[in-house]
Amino acid sequence: MSEPHSVPADEAEGMRPLLTTQQAADLLNVSQEYMLRLLDEGAVPFIKTYGHHWLRREDVLAYKEQRDAKRREALIELMRFTEEELGGYDELTKEGK
Repeated sequence: MSEPHSVPADEAEGMRPLLTTQQAADLLNVSQEYMLRLLDEGAVPFIKTYGHHWLRREDVLAYKEQRDAKRREALIELMRFTEEELGGYDELTKEGK
């Protein structure tokens, strides 16, 4: 009899309707411990059965979209600040020499 194995979270849709915390963590490129913290904070909905957390792929991908959008906004704001207040990255590298 063959050994059981987990299905990677990035396989084709429909392979598994629910993800384990490890699969969700892999999909988000975070540790399983951080994934559990996100669940505790209510950032991603989940189902808990017999001590195991299960997440819908759609919910994990929705969280990823929101997280990535916030990161993009913060990066744009940082770029604006650097350009407007500090004269841009070129000016910063000249000062460092």
